[in-house]
Amino acid sequence: TSAKMKIQCSELTYRLLLDAPSRSFKLERRVDNGVAGIEVKGKGHQTTYWIAGAKLRSSSPADSKFVDSYPPTKDVESPENVYGSRMPNLTEVSKSSHSSGLSSSSATFHSAITQPWSMIGQADSPTVPTLEAMDDADADGIIECVSSVLEHHLEKSVKARGASKKLDDLARSKIRNLVAEVSTTYSDVPFHNFQHAAHVVLSMNKLVHTLQTDPQGSLADADPIIGFSLVFSALIHDAGHTGMSNKILEEQDHPLALRYGDVNTPIAEKHSIDLALDILFKDEYNALRFAILPGVLDKVHFSKVLFQSVLVTDIATSDRVKQGIRRFEVAAGPSLNDELCKCAVCRKGEENTDGTYAGLCPLACHLEDVMQGVKLGEDVVERFPKEFNVTHCGLKRCVLNEHLMLSADVSHTMQSWENYVKWNFRLYKEIMACHQKNLCPDPTGGWFKGEIGFFSFYIIPLAKRAQLFFDKEFGHALVQGAKGNLVLWQEHGEKAAEFMAQGLKNGESEASVLEKIYALPYKKLL
Repeated sequence: TSAKMKIQCSELTYRLLLDAPSRSFKLERRVDNGVAGIEVKGKGHQTTYWIAGAKLRSSSPADSKFVDSYPPTKDVESPENVYGSRMPNLTEVSKSSHSSGLSSSSATFHSAITQPWSMIGQADSPTVPTLEAMDDADADGIIECVSSVLEHHLEKSVKARGASKKLDDLARSKIRNLVAEVSTTYSDVPFHNFQHAAHVVLSMNKLVHTLQTDPQGSLADADPIIGFSLVFSALIHDAGHTGMSNKILEEQDHPLALRYGDVNTPIAEKHSIDLALDILFKDEYNALRFAILPGVLDKVHFSKVLFQSVLVTDIATSDRVKQGIRRFEVAAGPSLNDELCKCAVCRKGEENTDGTYAGLCPLACHLEDVMQGVKLGEDVVERFPKEFNVTHCGLKRCVLNEHLMLSADVSHTMQSWENYVKWNFRLYKEIMACHQKNLCPDPTGGWFKGEIGFFSFYIIPLAKRAQLFFDKEFGHALVQGAKGNLVLWQEHGEKAAEFMAQGLKNGESEASVLEKIYALPYKKLL
């Protein structure tokens, strides 16, 4: 099945070569006549790769620069767009953990964190399977993976409290139960489901880990409870989502709209927070909750991050988006990548004396909920006034939390082409389900041009803002990932949108529709 003067390798060998400690291998996914992979006797259709070269590695395996890409334009570089690698399944993790001495949870986390940014949530990843392939076994795999990420960040937070501190076994055992219970709050809708939550968790984990491990990163010296809080927020950010937008909920006088009737409250987002906190504060999770929130300040920090990062995901409300951009613009000086609590503005002692910062606080109208949600006493503001004063460095921390969540929530748009179109198709199906119930107009006619506008006016500007929090290389990957998908959509999106509409109308499986879209012809550059 190979070809003359070429070296072919399997999926497993491909993944091992990606992690080779001393060599970077130039690997190209095999595509014949527009079809990825080949038929192997006794095994069926298999994805294989050409080994096109190798060189001494100058960086970590996860930072490999050999990528598949798309036709260039004069102002867009080819993005990182690697195919085929996936996180090992639980059986593979178990075997590798025994040989390496790592626990199953640690091995799963290691697999998650070494997966390149562009490859998180690929269609062939067992951690984020297609909806048709979803069964109890797959759901368990997703829960185990997400649990390992939460466990890592919680253990890091507990250890930061003192050399003798460690996460006790009872609290550790409850993490999986919590994740499993949160998963039951997600509805069986095409896009805003638990698979989406898992993808956002893995993307957030990558973003947080990058900032924690970079000595100059914005989270390098931050309390690890911030990292845990961000990952937890990613897990619950769409809990209880109905598959309907806030606009539809309001128009239909949905019970959630009646419950959260305040004009300043994003309905679905506040509902997600309430569901999550109701679960976390069950007696069953007392030991776990104490490990997460042992003190009052831990509760304050956790709650602020939770509300900041989840409420901001209401990107359909233009005023909320504009206020978030304004916060970024104000917080951007003198440098977003300085130590967040030692910026020049704050060293001068400037706070909210002129109201410049106070008017931008996203939690001002939710302060009571922020405190009540984690059972804080009424005197907490008086006891810890600095936690509630709106300062310039406080806005920086808020803007960081918001941009990490916004980037993780739409991370598929900044990752590989396959990843982008997979979730794009799922969103199309979800909106079409609303249309078929006469809840919204048919999105089909404007889907192609709508995505171009979404990339041009929301995704790429977001990526450009977010990149300022990261080192040059990773920040560049965010922007180029978004630009690359825009270029591909401009070239192939019209046909892709046609495949989506026809596939849904004809009752085709998701895998069948995506296979057609993945096979749309485009060149690979090295």
